[in-house]
Amino acid sequence: METCCNYFPVTLSKEVDLDPNGKYLFAYHPHGIISNGVSGALMTNALGFSNMFPGVHLHPLTLSINFCWPLYRELAYALGFCTVSKKSIDYLFGIGHSCLIVVGGAEESLMARPNTADLFLTNRKGFVAVAIKNGASLVPVYGFGENEGFDLVIPEPDSLVIKAQKFLKSLVGFTLPLYHGRTVFTYNYGFLPKRSPINVVVGPPIHTKYDPNPSKELVELVHKEYMDALHDLYERNKEKYTPGDVIPELKFV
Repeated sequence: METCCNYFPVTLSKEVDLDPNGKYLFAYHPHGIISNGVSGALMTNALGFSNMFPGVHLHPLTLSINFCWPLYRELAYALGFCTVSKKSIDYLFGIGHSCLIVVGGAEESLMARPNTADLFLTNRKGFVAVAIKNGASLVPVYGFGENEGFDLVIPEPDSLVIKAQKFLKSLVGFTLPLYHGRTVFTYNYGFLPKRSPINVVVGPPIHTKYDPNPSKELVELVHKEYMDALHDLYERNKEKYTPGDVIPELKFV
């Protein structure tokens, strides 16, 4: 995995320390095509996560369908993956561990154009409710350069491709964006990601108070606080960590 991190390269930095006795829900943005920043910086210890956040036991969460394929399932388990389900999350928080989710999901992967920072977050509030129900702190994480690894192909509205992508999303919970990157020998087309830096920055946590039945108003309030914190994290670091000369405006969709 260190070799994979060096390919882009991927870096990991933090703005604050985290209490090893706390429970945290790490929320990664943006999703990109396949979330290479998560793989390099947070899914393994290739960049020294355990030294940077001692005592924080982090489990990435993914769709349950990813555990249906032999070998791939065993690899996911070996890397500490769990299903993104209420039962799994409650169990992990119950034993004092922390969780990692990529909030934007399939919808955001269809927006992952280079030189953009569009996040599918305005109506994504379930992760906030889960954190409150478990008394966990929300940790915003942004991967600067996540969208630069591939060129996204955007089909025409109401085209057959769009309908197929929506159908796949409704059927299995994820979809397949059309994209191209590079190959070993060519730089314009292929399925390998381009060698564009991904700088993953972990921001200060938003602490929540345990409430097993949070009201809609409380979830809305914490969600707004989270979006403000994520926006501030982006603004503080965009000039330092955005690869290239174009610094996109952060937009919540």
